[in-house]
Amino acid sequence: MLSLRARAHIQILTSDSVTVAVDAVVYYRISNPRISVVNVENAARSTQLLAQTTLRNILGTKTLSEILTDRESISSMMQVQTTALTHSEQLLMRAVLSVCWRS
Repeated sequence: MLSLRARAHIQILTSDSVTVAVDAVVYYRISNPRISVVNVENAARSTQLLAQTTLRNILGTKTLSEILTDRESISSMMQVQTTALTHSEQLLMRAVLSVCWRS
C-alpha cells in the first residue's frame, strides 16, 4: 500500500453568499498501485481534482456557520462521497479541512 496526501486551496461561495477560502488536506492510500496506474493517468492530480470538486459541492450547500461548526460531519460526507467515487481505482481517501479567511 502507498500512502500520500494532496493539498487543495479553493474559494467557495456558501449558500448564504459568503466567499470563503478553504485549505484542505486529503490523505489517501493506494491499496493496489498497479490498478491505480493502469486505470488513472495521473492518480495524484486526479485525487486533488476530485477532492476539490467534492469539497466545493459539499460546502456550496452549507452556510458559513455550518462550515465553521460542522467540520467533522463535512469530513465524513467527503469520506463517503470520495470512497464511492474512487472504489474502482483502489484509492482510500480521508479529508482534513482547515477554513481560513481571504479578503
